[in-house]
Amino acid sequence: MKSYQAAGEGYAELLADMDEAAAAPDTRKLPVLSAQDARLVKQVHEAAAGPEEAWLHQLERYRSLTLPFARPASGEVRWQAGPWRKIEVLAGLDPAARVQHLLALWALYLARITGETEIRLGWGAEEPRSPLLAEMAAPVVPLEVEIDLDRTFAKVKLDVIEACERAAAAGSYAWDLLMRAPHLRRVEELRRPRPWDIAVNVIGDRAGRSSAEFDSQALGAVVTLQVRAQDGAMRWIHDPARIASGQVDRMTAHLETLAWEALNPGSRESPVRRLNLLPAEERELIVDTWNRTEADYPSDCCIHGLFEDQARRTPDAIALVQGDVELSYGELNARA
Repeated sequence: MKSYQAAGEGYAELLADMDEAAAAPDTRKLPVLSAQDARLVKQVHEAAAGPEEAWLHQLERYRSLTLPFARPASGEVRWQAGPWRKIEVLAGLDPAARVQHLLALWALYLARITGETEIRLGWGAEEPRSPLLAEMAAPVVPLEVEIDLDRTFAKVKLDVIEACERAAAAGSYAWDLLMRAPHLRRVEELRRPRPWDIAVNVIGDRAGRSSAEFDSQALGAVVTLQVRAQDGAMRWIHDPARIASGQVDRMTAHLETLAWEALNPGSRESPVRRLNLLPAEERELIVDTWNRTEADYPSDCCIHGLFEDQARRTPDAIALVQGDVELSYGELNARA
């Protein structure tokens, strides 16, 4: 049986075949479905009919959030899956609460590093039991959540969880929704197996899966945060050509720091924009080390004397710019 993601890729190819068939109707024909397959197709469309308008509304607003440090796509993708790990500060919570905190922390982190308050990710839809249903249903669907950086973490978490629950309850949409909505067919990204750069996927315990099966769980074109529902553990699946493994480790450290801040009793009433997400060493590097710009200054000289010395050393260097007007040190010193 093909994996859910592979099924999605197969259906993406089918969409392309249908385009070719439409361009040459006399030479290409679609396969005839058996009675059983026809019943399954009907079941898919009946199940998708309810939330279809909501999916259309979200897909019409398609926009993929981009990590500021991600590189452009190039060449063949070779997915890399990291080890499962748990965030220490969440250990005292029950597994369901750990999952909720991780989802909220991830959405908040993305809002902080991208400057976007409308977070749009890929959400891993539940895998259908039937192979044919898997062929027809999109394996990743849009997840939209608005982050208000002036609210507390507890309130932001509620917003994120409600958005995730809505996405989970809606299930998935049939791939042919893109064929039936011509304006969506023009959005090339939606026709790809992984329309969103960043995705999140909450899964059951998949013990015993081999590394060769990791590709089927890579729902984001750049990175997927996988969260295990059984114990709240997390791992990353990413494209090393687009995001370096060292950067993935930094994201883990940032999430851990943000988790400590969010659960700190002293920060519970603070707006989430003020929560620290930099580990101590990285914070010292950025805030202190890189800002050590002090230089020796001759305290026995006045500012006009220092300017005259600079004008003698570099008379043709630009000293002042205002609109289209530029003055060199020599010109400005002469006017002074």
